[in-house]
Amino acid sequence: MYIDAHTHLAKYEENMFEVISEIERNEILTVSVSMDSFLFEKNLEIARTCPFVIPSFGIHPWSATRYSYKLGELVENINRSPMIGEIGLDHHFVEETEAYEHQKKVLEFLLEAAGELRKIVNVYTKGAEEEVLTALREYNIERAIIHWYSGPVKYIEHYLELGCHFTIGVEVLKNKKMQNFLKLIPDDRLLTETDNPGGYELLKKGIGMPGLIIKVVDKLAEIKGKSHDEMKNLVMNNFYRLIENDQHIDGQIKNKLRGLLY
Repeated sequence: MYIDAHTHLAKYEENMFEVISEIERNEILTVSVSMDSFLFEKNLEIARTCPFVIPSFGIHPWSATRYSYKLGELVENINRSPMIGEIGLDHHFVEETEAYEHQKKVLEFLLEAAGELRKIVNVYTKGAEEEVLTALREYNIERAIIHWYSGPVKYIEHYLELGCHFTIGVEVLKNKKMQNFLKLIPDDRLLTETDNPGGYELLKKGIGMPGLIIKVVDKLAEIKGKSHDEMKNLVMNNFYRLIENDQHIDGQIKNKLRGLLY
């Protein structure tokens, strides 16, 4: 089984039948994160049709200004979601500094809830890597998936000390910096992602489809000096250990992974 630990299935506007078919045909366990409440509802609908999809509720930093004054409305979705994400801070693509306080307010609310409920968080850090690290520490987050981290390198060891996992995605296929960054991530903290459908498009390669995860595993195997199956199983084992004792994750998913690994 492949692991896509960060993607946005609800953002596919067309070809959903083809997308789900590709996930099921290739057995891609897919964490479909949400940027807002509307997209979470769509992710829940998708998950009901496909046993390989884990729907995750979050408020993306780009959406934070719409929610910072109505945080109480998020509680129901927090409770319904097996994971919390995509959440975080963006001080890189978001240039309006007045938005940063809204981002911080939403992130802290979601982290506090995730810490109390002991839920995995799926985190965006671009341009605010130190601030996100500080917030994860403050709210005692024990399990975090750090999405598409690209530096600074100096914070990697601190995220690792917190127990964080790092996702590597489609950028590794061509980007030398990302390939070198991969070498800094211990094998037991490595996960794979696509950030579909927009991640591939961001690299000006077109709309991403689920099968891209196979190419990501191929490249990781090449860089790490492993076979494709060794890398596939390594990532699967890492994800299984992350969710093994998680009461919020569907038992059938854990049983399927356990059966494949052991």
